[in-house]
Amino acid sequence: MNGRLHWVETPAGAGGEARLVSCAPGESPRRESAVGVSVRSRLYDYGAGSWCWTPLGAVVVESRTQLPLLVSPEQSVSLGGATPELAARIGDLEGIAGSTWLIAVFEATAPSASPRGLVAIDAATGVWVSLLAGDALFAEPVVSHDGMTVAWITWPLGSMPWDDAEVWVASLDLAGNRPALARPRRVDGGPGSSAGQPTWLPDGSLAYVTEAAGYWQPWIRDPGGVVRRLSDCRCEFQRPRWTTCRWLAPMTEGALACGFIDGGVEHVGALDVDGAMRVLDQPCVRVDGIASAGDLVGIVGATPTAQGVAVVAHHGRASAGAESVVLARTS
Repeated sequence: MNGRLHWVETPAGAGGEARLVSCAPGESPRRESAVGVSVRSRLYDYGAGSWCWTPLGAVVVESRTQLPLLVSPEQSVSLGGATPELAARIGDLEGIAGSTWLIAVFEATAPSASPRGLVAIDAATGVWVSLLAGDALFAEPVVSHDGMTVAWITWPLGSMPWDDAEVWVASLDLAGNRPALARPRRVDGGPGSSAGQPTWLPDGSLAYVTEAAGYWQPWIRDPGGVVRRLSDCRCEFQRPRWTTCRWLAPMTEGALACGFIDGGVEHVGALDVDGAMRVLDQPCVRVDGIASAGDLVGIVGATPTAQGVAVVAHHGRASAGAESVVLARTS
């Protein structure tokens, strides 16, 4: 974000305090969350994405209260949630382009509230608006680049996301500065071919993984609704949901940065729209998450000698490899 890679780390000797930090090539990492704020989502007990970026700054989930905070290195501002009907655990935060609103998954902790769903929160005012609620479980909401469509995954209560998860989309209406969803419809997934990691491309196509062909492979749905498999590599492009890491990120010209497991070994690659894969030369043997900006790929993971590292790899289409730079080591 803003040319900087952001990640959450828990340094040794920090008393378990998880911090949001950022770094750019050639700089030292800097702390983005205030001292005393520990960043962690406890959604569904196993956790979820715990921060997102807005035009006003970063919004994080505070570990103890499970409430959203607008943070800076100097201070933090609570974004509501104090009333019983809004008592919830939240996670998988996602900013809405061109606005101060963000979307999050919520899990109510008050008996009077809807049990689970999607909520919009205004980082400017702290106002909460329910977008979708029900007895199913929800995760991974993502907003299209034009801010007009939302995708997410959902699966039945009592089931597991690696068995039954479906990808859904809905139109997003910001009229009157009060978000609402319209025309929700299923894209893919369900019993026998679970789907996940919906990822918007700049042209309005939706990439995601599904195991319809026997492996969690990337597929793509273009703006006209045509669905095709993007890669037939006999690899897994997703981990089980409890790890909460994303392995897809849009790059330039419709390409995808992706994490994948081949023969039990984790890699990072750049996948072109024609299905051609280029494996990036980077040091991580465990990939905990990736992000991208143009031809830059940010990677958080572990190397054979360090439990936690943040890496930026530059992928050039003219070459078969990429030069990587380790930005930080957390252990």
